[in-house]
Amino acid sequence: MAQEMSLQKKEAQNQPKPRIKTMAQKTKPKPNYDRKAKHSDYVQFRCNVNAFNNIITDFKDKLNDRQKKLLKKSPFWNLIELFNNQRVDMKNMNKSYLDLVKLLKKFDPNTKSFKFGTKSLKITQMQ
Repeated sequence: MAQEMSLQKKEAQNQPKPRIKTMAQKTKPKPNYDRKAKHSDYVQFRCNVNAFNNIITDFKDKLNDRQKKLLKKSPFWNLIELFNNQRVDMKNMNKSYLDLVKLLKKFDPNTKSFKFGTKSLKITQMQ
């Protein structure tokens, strides 16, 4: 019986291995997410501060009075004014998480709420 097994193994080793043909599989397309806001009062923006600084320094002397008035009405005017008047520049700007750390220290995991002085605020889901 052992000799038969060893003969079968030898025969199997001498046989050429069958080739398995593999085909590239198509990947599923990514879903097209609705990027429009679900709520009319929802606003989201991103700002690259270095690019913002470059734009302000390039255009601050080229703006006319009408353009400045329009910019003053925008929500970004306070930021524009800081860079325009050189109260903030790229040399003294550093990324900081100190405010986030202070906020996280106020969180109480037992009650799942933030404690500010005597007040306790819990984050809930809007419906």
